[in-house]
Amino acid sequence: MGGTLYQDIEHHWQDSSAEYTTQRMVTEENTILHDIYGSNSSINSFHHQSIKELAPNLKAIAHDPDDDVIEAVITTDGSPFLGVQWHPEFLYGKRRRDAALFDYVVNHL
Repeated sequence: MGGTLYQDIEHHWQDSSAEYTTQRMVTEENTILHDIYGSNSSINSFHHQSIKELAPNLKAIAHDPDDDVIEAVITTDGSPFLGVQWHPEFLYGKRRRDAALFDYVVNHL
């Protein structure tokens, strides 16, 4: 899409089970993630790379408040796209908000 990546970031690879949350996330108002997760939430995290420069048609809608790592993006060109940098599928059966995210992706995008 034209953006760039940080090739190796720290503190976003959890050693514990994927069924637990270890990172904090802040979402932008008036976005689907804010509707589902609220202003502040926690997520599980398994990545050592992250977005450095956004592609021209992407907008960040969630980030880690401790280091500003982008945790979610949407497109600005109207195409149905939502990218997240965590694994809600591991939390699907434990947290209603992760089930709501799954429902949104499957039934509304």
